[in-house]
Amino acid sequence: MASPDARSVPACPFLRIPITLREEIYRYLLLPLSTWFPRDRFDRLRHLAILRTSRQIYIEASYILHSELKVQIEARDIIVGTNSKTIWRHDPCYGRGAVDQNGEYFYNTPALGGHLEPHVFARLRRIQYDVLLAFPNAPVVSLREDFSIEPQFQRYYMRFIREANVTHIQRFLKSILHSPIIYHLKINFGVHSVQLRRPQSWVQRLAFGKEFEEVQIAANRQARDMFVHCGVLGPLRALHNVRSFNLGFFKDENTEGFPVWLAELAKDIKLTVERNFCAEQDTN
Repeated sequence: MASPDARSVPACPFLRIPITLREEIYRYLLLPLSTWFPRDRFDRLRHLAILRTSRQIYIEASYILHSELKVQIEARDIIVGTNSKTIWRHDPCYGRGAVDQNGEYFYNTPALGGHLEPHVFARLRRIQYDVLLAFPNAPVVSLREDFSIEPQFQRYYMRFIREANVTHIQRFLKSILHSPIIYHLKINFGVHSVQLRRPQSWVQRLAFGKEFEEVQIAANRQARDMFVHCGVLGPLRALHNVRSFNLGFFKDENTEGFPVWLAELAKDIKLTVERNFCAEQDTN
């Protein structure tokens, strides 16, 4: 009969290695080399077989995978049913599924064509969500010399915004609110939906062509500001399971034209979300 000291030594030689070294091995095997993992590569994660070797190794390795993998999600990934290349195996807005008597997850929603299950997504702790809204049917507008939208076109565009079915952020919130805790969430927001009215004369068209990128960026900033003023980012204040939150904006992060009011809004939403998290932890 083995002595108590002998029984306390793990039978697997790998488990005799110090835990800090085992964690480095898990990182090498499981985590990608890139900073952010693309949302359409969940079926290509490396060396997942190690998770099936033993219960202890599964607990240790899955913790590294779920807490340190940085996942990048795009706005088009959230609208399921219209995207034939969806990343989801089931719609994440309907929860994490249920567990049967054998410990297997099952869902009461139709299976989709992707690889990512909602209960796996709910374990991920570091998420980047890129929301670049684009509407092919947006109204055509004209810009003034200072790149602002002319008042009559601004009224049309504001009406378009109010009538547009912008569900990306609401659906994303439903998806991540099923996660017990998210260590870091970064949201990048932008709008690419303004169609510019081109000048009529060939001289104006030539000048317009040279400055097209500058004018298009300025027009999209105007569209972004109007979307923000309509409250599209307001639902983010309901987040309560995010420990660290950042809100950024496409095209403006490294430019002098970044408006102060937008920076203050992003800061205020960040503080609200992180205070919600602290209040939730105090309650629990």
